[in-house]
Amino acid sequence: MGLTKPRAHQLEGSDYKASVRVVTVANVNLSGGAPTSVDGVTLVANDRVLVTAQSTGSQNGIYRVKTLDTGSNGTWVRSKDADTNDDVTAGMVVMVTEGTTYADTQWKLTTNDAITVGTTSLTFSERKDDTSVAGSDTQVQFNDGGSLAGDSGLTFAKTSNNLTVTGNVTGGNLITAALMDSATIHTSGLATLHSATVEDLTNDQVVVATTGGRLANTSKLTFNETTLAVTGALTVSGESTLASAIVSDLTDNRVVIAGSSGAIEDDANFTFDGTTLGLSTTGTGDLILLTATENSATASPVITLKRNSSSPADADYLGQIKFKGENDADQEVVYAKMTGKILDASDGTEDGIIEFAHKKAGSNTITARFRSDSYQLLNSTTLSVNGAVSTDATVTATGNITGGNIISSGRFDSSNGGAFRWFDSNGSHYFDLKANGTTTTSVTYTWPAADGSNGQVLSTNGSGVLSWADSGGGGAAGFTDSTITTHPAADGDEDLRTGPSDDTAETPFEASATDAFGVAIGSVYDQMEPTGSTTTVNLGAFS
Repeated sequence: MGLTKPRAHQLEGSDYKASVRVVTVANVNLSGGAPTSVDGVTLVANDRVLVTAQSTGSQNGIYRVKTLDTGSNGTWVRSKDADTNDDVTAGMVVMVTEGTTYADTQWKLTTNDAITVGTTSLTFSERKDDTSVAGSDTQVQFNDGGSLAGDSGLTFAKTSNNLTVTGNVTGGNLITAALMDSATIHTSGLATLHSATVEDLTNDQVVVATTGGRLANTSKLTFNETTLAVTGALTVSGESTLASAIVSDLTDNRVVIAGSSGAIEDDANFTFDGTTLGLSTTGTGDLILLTATENSATASPVITLKRNSSSPADADYLGQIKFKGENDADQEVVYAKMTGKILDASDGTEDGIIEFAHKKAGSNTITARFRSDSYQLLNSTTLSVNGAVSTDATVTATGNITGGNIISSGRFDSSNGGAFRWFDSNGSHYFDLKANGTTTTSVTYTWPAADGSNGQVLSTNGSGVLSWADSGGGGAAGFTDSTITTHPAADGDEDLRTGPSDDTAETPFEASATDAFGVAIGSVYDQMEPTGSTTTVNLGAFS
């Protein structure tokens, strides 16, 4: 008896089902919007479709196109040979006949029994013929649930002998003399690489361990085989010697100082440009404070200003301290300065000067020099003292000495006809005490030890010793130790200057002088005949 074609109802309950036209590999609407084409194939009514990828797995299975329409009218229903629990069992197999991707493929239900249609989630997998090649060209074949499979994550190119793995290689030893591109190596032991190239690294950037132990380079740490450059903070727990270093966030010419937590930073108020050290502040406290804790008698702290000249010479300037400020035109002005200077640079006889200069009427003017032998006030600079001036040496002045008391254990000299001048209380009048311009003999007058009585006058003893004496009458020129001799009686006019012989002038009068009344002493008086014994009288001076 010959074979006959089985009826559809005879295939019910069999693991091999009648073929389907296409297979879905993505979620689709099954009722009220079912698609009209699948895998490049346009469907017609009653086409059988294998549904494998619904979001709700219990909807998977074999369906028939009941209503073919676009929009909300398209409807698929389960086929009669796969709509009951007896029809759908583990291992059910169905062939797909058409489709751009899945034509002539076989699919198997891998869900285990027991299965309740509409409730149990159904899983279908493409079944490969063990004698056929799975996957695309260069994909490595592997056992996938008893069937050969290929995947783009594992490929081998025969022409270049390159094995490409997308994902992890786990377990055992991996030995290769070729390149490993885009590889992640996990090992619980030692991994030895004779050489390695990581293509996504950047030249000169240092490779560091990152999250999860991954190796990565960083632009903040670079090394070009000469210079190690760090962008950001560099923390060193021990000592470190740097031949040179560049800190990118510092500003040129600012001095580097230690900031908070030991951070290196600069300050705009502390600068050095290779020539000038600059300090600035907005405060009024100490800008520079030097403190010495050494407790001996030796001077400390010490500030030294040294000019190391190879050819020192007399009058060379040395260190200088300037006092600068602004004028009302917002211009910087040196108002005063103090400078060291060489007076004598000779070995063994060195001598120095401290020179003072001031801004005077808009011009820089040297006002004083403090030498080892003198203190000199220059360029019309006067000495003004609110207090006593005491000296054991000679004070020489070419100008005036004004104000206060002048006390000296020596003497006051006024040369070239100069005078000592005393002003009245309001300074409008004065009197001078000065030497005669034709003085031929030096005289020292010694003042009396005490004040005299009312009406007394000063009298000299001829040796410069002054004393107080009673005043007497006579000419303004006065009498000094006069000698009068008894004169004989005479007739006629008599010259009072002559002696007894009428030819020798006596000393009481001067021919060219006048008395207190303006009468010439040299006048001749009638019959003035002194009588009596010879007497020596000091008549003093008329006041």
